[in-house]
Amino acid sequence: MSPNNIAEDTASHILTLLKKDADFHNHCTQEVLKTGSTIPLSGLNNNLYLIENGFLSCLRDIGLDEHLHMLLQPGDFSSLPSDSEEIPEITECKALTEVTYWKIDTAFFKKRMSREDPDGEIFAKYATQSRKNIEEHFLMDRMHPEERIYFSLRLMMQLSSPISTNVTQLPSFVTNETIAEYALTPANYTLNILQKLQEEQILSIGVDHWLIIDVAAFHTILQAKNIL
Repeated sequence: MSPNNIAEDTASHILTLLKKDADFHNHCTQEVLKTGSTIPLSGLNNNLYLIENGFLSCLRDIGLDEHLHMLLQPGDFSSLPSDSEEIPEITECKALTEVTYWKIDTAFFKKRMSREDPDGEIFAKYATQSRKNIEEHFLMDRMHPEERIYFSLRLMMQLSSPISTNVTQLPSFVTNETIAEYALTPANYTLNILQKLQEEQILSIGVDHWLIIDVAAFHTILQAKNIL
């Protein structure tokens, strides 16, 4: 099963738990976001947003003028703080593809999860991923620009769809610009590094989609640069 299918199953499982409540539609609204559109700031920190389909790019304020850049896929929340955590300030959520998401009343969600997920596994999973995102953010801060590009491509590869053992198709939103934005590198420099991977027959840059056509060789580069 591909990572995308697993993520979609996660979203479906959470929605199934919430729909057990007869008041589900009074507290949860399904909405669609067109590519390039953003979730209104007025609601970002007052509700929970569960991604059902598509990919979102969100910025989270982590203090000291630092912003954490998050790539969200189906099954992810823009934020999901437990009762003991501060609500993180999300400053922007932009659709990288067409996105279907659920806007969920926070109090309703916590009430349902206290019954359906008493051990807090869903909150714990989000907290673990949140910590990992922050660790990766500070790890990238210490990287050389070329390494940040490889690291960003690796993160996007985790959202890819395998075609064969050694070939995987990257998400449709992956372009030179999105990689440069995530890696915080100049567009021209980013393109030079990606073209080098293309010349080495590791990356295929197409009009409609990008492929990593030698996953093993790409992993060798990551290992050599101590990125894995």
